[in-house]
Amino acid sequence: MATSLPDNSAVTTGHRSGPDALRAMALLLGLGAASSSACLLTSDFDGLTDEPPSSSASTGPSSSGSGAGGAASSSSGGGAGDGGSGGAGGRAETCGDRRLQRPEACDDGNEVDGDGCSASCAIECDEGSPHTHLHRASGHCYRFSPVELSWMAAASDCATWNGHLVTVTSAIEEQFLQDLLTSEGGAGAWLGATDAATEGVFVWANGEPWGFESWAPNAPDDPNGNKDCVFHGPPGVFAWNDYGCAGLNTYVCERSPGLD
Repeated sequence: MATSLPDNSAVTTGHRSGPDALRAMALLLGLGAASSSACLLTSDFDGLTDEPPSSSASTGPSSSGSGAGGAASSSSGGGAGDGGSGGAGGRAETCGDRRLQRPEACDDGNEVDGDGCSASCAIECDEGSPHTHLHRASGHCYRFSPVELSWMAAASDCATWNGHLVTVTSAIEEQFLQDLLTSEGGAGAWLGATDAATEGVFVWANGEPWGFESWAPNAPDDPNGNKDCVFHGPPGVFAWNDYGCAGLNTYVCERSPGLD
């Protein structure tokens, strides 16, 4: 059954990961969940190819060598913004201040390795760990869990990993997830989507904008209003279906870099 979302708990104003994402999910499901600091992460798969990203996340010809944490470099000519010194991007990037700025991929408010966001504010993805997968073109890190949990318990586990239940925002990411699930023995997975706030209106619980969809025929279908979470089917039935949130399923967590 859909629940009311308090006005101050909207989940579309910014992307969340870790405990912040978990709190948003809990609010969407009408649950009370304490929140602590989290990685500030966003994601955007739109327009990606399988080519490795360029060494600089900035666009345009500006920004000659930026020193990590140093004073903002003033770019000569061609930079974003019209005017001389002090334009956009004139603020120094400081890792560990919970303010996500280029060239940071994440900023969780500390300079500690091993918590999903490194001491140099880069996404951590240990490809040597079981069930961990890196999409190199985007920098997104994914972890499959063979343990079957409810949607909320799976979201909690992803938050402990300083990530969130996987979001799928493009055909490229959908194909990557299908390949991942195939490599994991043909499992399905919870997605980080729900219509618990407004019946029939699905959102990504970490705040990413809703757009791309890959529903099964006749889905979603929820005549009784009790199928508020989304499950990605296994190989052979690769498609999304709405599903009761208390059901037990395997799942995929995601860490996704970017800027708000």
